[in-house]
Amino acid sequence: MFKIKGVMDPHALYRTLEGTFNPDSSIRQEAERQLKEAESYPGYMGIIFQVSCANEVNADIRLAAAIRMKNKLKPKDWNADDSPVQQQEKDLIKGSLLSAIVNSPSKVSKVLVECYRLILTYDYPEKWPNLVEVLAQGLKGDNLTNITGALLCLRVLCKRFEFRPSGEDRKPLSNIVNATFPTLLQLFCHLNSQQNLPAEGALMQKLLCKTFWSSTSMELPPLFYSNPAHLGQWLDCFLFVLAFPVPIQDPTSPFWKVKKWIGHISRNIFQRYGDEKKGKKKQLGAELIQNYAAKYQDAWLGLIDLHRNRQYVAPQVLTLGLSFLDTSMEYQITYERLYPHLDSLIQQVLTPLMAFNDSDAELWKDNPQEVFRIRSIV
Repeated sequence: MFKIKGVMDPHALYRTLEGTFNPDSSIRQEAERQLKEAESYPGYMGIIFQVSCANEVNADIRLAAAIRMKNKLKPKDWNADDSPVQQQEKDLIKGSLLSAIVNSPSKVSKVLVECYRLILTYDYPEKWPNLVEVLAQGLKGDNLTNITGALLCLRVLCKRFEFRPSGEDRKPLSNIVNATFPTLLQLFCHLNSQQNLPAEGALMQKLLCKTFWSSTSMELPPLFYSNPAHLGQWLDCFLFVLAFPVPIQDPTSPFWKVKKWIGHISRNIFQRYGDEKKGKKKQLGAELIQNYAAKYQDAWLGLIDLHRNRQYVAPQVLTLGLSFLDTSMEYQITYERLYPHLDSLIQQVLTPLMAFNDSDAELWKDNPQEVFRIRSIV
């Protein structure tokens, strides 16, 4: 009933995948057996990919196809000399994968993103040299869905090099930054200029922040040393978002998530690069402290004042704000500015946060582990 012949047929594969959902166990087992057999046929990977991104196919079938594709993306199945995946299949998948990620339902798209990540580890940059050009093109235009998809794929790409050591291992990341960051900065500035930014815009801002984080958390790219003004423009964008009010009392809101990532970025930037004593980082560190330390300190104090005045601030954002203030005490200019606020911070913010209150006591009775988890956040 579900037999697949040596020549791959998308319709036969679809019917076989459909059989894996049949309530009759004998039909399910036969479908699974035939799918296992089909994995060794030439053309299987290309056909299973086509099924996963076909809009006319049931979403559950598409998800099953995407998962099977992900499970077959192993070195022996993709890169080996005797790999059953032919080069034309690889070209088909890489040429259509970004579009499939953008246009698929969320649950299918998430699996396809993982497929994309796995292919990156095998093929980028040597066997996928035009990827950054394709992503850079996807960042342009007015289609928010396409831009968001390109941002997501760019972030996954940058994350691959996030923890690479200095030198040649980070050179691909430098090339990515040079090719895409000017466009990303323009996009961030455009989003900041929107009077009523929708949640989709905040999600884009979050992806921009995560891409920036993956590209700078361990080491600043050469672009920022050769063009310090470019880094300054990024910091201005972050500062604008940090100071922008968020009326939503939900820590999972993308508007609070953006502030959370800016918290990570601002603390890391000033902690790692704010006080370098020698070499090319000395001038950058001096500029950071002189031009931005006080502005960020004021922005974080403003958010902490909201909490002190019993207005909502997401717990992780509050924690990162306090952490930034702790970091700012390492530098004379920011320590002197913070010193007059220390008593009120300790008495009105830190002590109440650390105190064991009635809600903690109630939670302790039912779930003491959750008390410790919350304490680790705030």
